[in-house]
Amino acid sequence: MFSALSALRTRVAAPALATAHQFVRHATKKTGGSGGVSRTSQPKYLGIKIYGDQFAKAGAIIMRQRGAKYKPGENVGIGRDYTLHALVDGFVEFTYRRLPRPRTLIHVRAHSAEEHKARVAARVHARNNPPREGVWHKTQKGLFAERFAPKDAPVDDSLKAVVGQRRIGSFTY
Repeated sequence: MFSALSALRTRVAAPALATAHQFVRHATKKTGGSGGVSRTSQPKYLGIKIYGDQFAKAGAIIMRQRGAKYKPGENVGIGRDYTLHALVDGFVEFTYRRLPRPRTLIHVRAHSAEEHKARVAARVHARNNPPREGVWHKTQKGLFAERFAPKDAPVDDSLKAVVGQRRIGSFTY
């Protein structure tokens, strides 16, 4: 009888131990986290506040920036955090200068609305009608007449430059 009981125990206990070791329960959900959303900083509201050709009152912030990418021009002050502000009432104007180093300047022009409209009209006219000083236009004016003249034709001395003459081949520069 003792052997029958021990045999029954081994039959009953063995599958229970085997199933406990064979089946391991894994998590069905990932661990909960914030998702990285809580680490954002407050917005700084940088950028241009008053654009070109708009009116600015004295003390108005024209631009907030990090570093002096845009430089203060006429009637524009700069704060210790590089904020550009108007010193007088007037119209904002952005200009780009290449030399001695490339930079964008911001000016506040203190003039009336009529003078501002005249300045804008002159600027638009200059932008839409650039000066035509290419080689083709200079040739049309006769500035390069000696270059295209036949070799046996007499060269007009009045067209030659007095200073800085260069001769390469049959061409005189």
